[in-house]
Amino acid sequence: MWFSFGDPEDCIIRESKIESLETDFTAPRRGYYSFAFKAYSGAKTRVSFDAWRTG
Repeated sequence: MWFSFGDPEDCIIRESKIESLETDFTAPRRGYYSFAFKAYSGAKTRVSFDAWRTG
């Protein structure tokens, strides 16, 4: 899997064949993070993404 903002080995969380996901993410190091979503099989996909920083 390749995205224009990073290399596949930089992927921290990778999920397949899901319809929804609710999870907590704690950044392992300082820096910028990109979030990418990719759909397969020609299905139209809508992504609702809600993120915030605490602390």
